[in-house]
Amino acid sequence: MSEASEEEPDEDRSKGDQPKKYTNLRAQHWWEARNAFREREYELSQLDDVTLNELTFPKWKLQNCKILIEPTEDIRKRLGRSPDNASSALLAMTESEPAHEVTQRKTKDTRRRRPR
Repeated sequence: MSEASEEEPDEDRSKGDQPKKYTNLRAQHWWEARNAFREREYELSQLDDVTLNELTFPKWKLQNCKILIEPTEDIRKRLGRSPDNASSALLAMTESEPAHEVTQRKTKDTRRRRPR
């Protein structure tokens, strides 16, 4: 295939669509979710305490004038486990337009757990 016929690659998507404001796409998702919660774009009253705790747990800082969210590995160490519920909630929020309600079913936890 010649160079002229190849598609040019998209910009690095891991940087997000606001690279001057956020260090990466993950920071952008966390920060935009934070702002959406503050603006009450999502109804969080139906979420369980574990998920709410995970959503409010990560620390942030400015690095080179950009928002940086604490690495997941650091969150795991401080929390004592992976913030899977928060990750799932953020994924659901970033994959669609803001919904009126974000809820989690109150069913038995059927996730497979790793032996320790």
